[in-house]
Amino acid sequence: MINVSGGPWVLRQADVPGFAVPEDSRRYESQLLLDNLSSGSADLQVYRFTLYAGQLMHGEVHEANDECYYGLSGIGEVVLKESEEAFESRHEVGPGTLVFMPAGTHHRLENHSEEPLVVLSIWPRAPAASGNKIAEARRAAWGKTLMLKPTTTEHHV
Repeated sequence: MINVSGGPWVLRQADVPGFAVPEDSRRYESQLLLDNLSSGSADLQVYRFTLYAGQLMHGEVHEANDECYYGLSGIGEVVLKESEEAFESRHEVGPGTLVFMPAGTHHRLENHSEEPLVVLSIWPRAPAASGNKIAEARRAAWGKTLMLKPTTTEHHV
């Protein structure tokens, strides 16, 4: 646990190792920055997600969770579908773009550019069971959700 004292703290993204399901390691990298299990947050979860150039993610639906993407760098597309019957809509994602996906929205990221697409993925509460496949794989592989690089020191405020 990063914040054992229960107070505020500061974490640098560079101090957190990236994770990918082994068969997808050339497609993306996910860094868990804040969650309810490891870092003292009651509910909020924040991931830094990098989709490498020319890659796309398989679509997914979080039936019980809202999710937001906030673009940090690069240019890509988010593909949204509100229901099985609905048509897909495509929207550019780049620096300063916010995408809100209510629970039940099918979504996927695509990067057709030559630069990585980097977004923050923000969840207002912990994912329901089977709600986030990457998070579940990270916990299975690491035995925990959030890990710091060995040279990291904690920064309590």
